[in-house]
Amino acid sequence: MIKHIFSDMDGTLLNSAGQVSYANQLAIQNCSIPVTLISARSPIEMNFAIKQLNLKNKQAAFNGGLIFTLENNVLKQYFSQPISAKTVKSIYNIVNQQTDDINISWYSATQWFAKKVIHLLTFKKRLLT
Repeated sequence: MIKHIFSDMDGTLLNSAGQVSYANQLAIQNCSIPVTLISARSPIEMNFAIKQLNLKNKQAAFNGGLIFTLENNVLKQYFSQPISAKTVKSIYNIVNQQTDDINISWYSATQWFAKKVIHLLTFKKRLLT
């Protein structure tokens, strides 16, 4: 008997437009089995699906590096295994010294940081040329 459902987001729960389909939403909301999203995404990138599906149990972000719930729009952490600030700084410096062509970005539990913001269409064009 199935006691819990764990689902990835990209390419599994979400459609090609990055949205939860109406059929998936209905199936999950009408399911008596708890559902946990497991994603490489950050909690802020998972937030829309958690709210849309009305998920109340623990979720997993950063490939399991953060286990959390969202309670009244507040992130409550149950487990966290962050990369040390020293390691992040070291990686950032190495990559930054090697090239300006790589856009470095990183996340905390609640924020996104980027060296530079590239418009998505510009990024797609660069990939295609």
